[in-house]
Amino acid sequence: MCGARHQELAAPNLGKPFKLEVDASAVGAGAVLLQEDADGVDHPVCYFSRKFNKHQVRYSTIEKETLALLLALQHFEVYVGSSSLPVAVFTDHNPIVFLSRMYNHNQRLMRWALIV
Repeated sequence: MCGARHQELAAPNLGKPFKLEVDASAVGAGAVLLQEDADGVDHPVCYFSRKFNKHQVRYSTIEKETLALLLALQHFEVYVGSSSLPVAVFTDHNPIVFLSRMYNHNQRLMRWALIV
């Protein structure tokens, strides 16, 4: 995630679009919900992080990245679910594109694709 460009914590504005930066590591997931100010500077609205459980740490990279996105969307539901505007998602593995093109038999990813 691009933490260097983030400024002070901002109050959410449901009239403006949100940006969601998501990442996963070998042991956990993290995300930050952002909104631009009038000068085009991104400000964090809320943060999320969680360690993976003993089963999740064995997931593949794409499964971890997708799980991170799913957990972040659930965590930030109060904000993104209340907004009528689309949410821009930034991730280094682009699991949404992968899932939309998937003809694979990974049942876990297929279930998650239905949720996202």
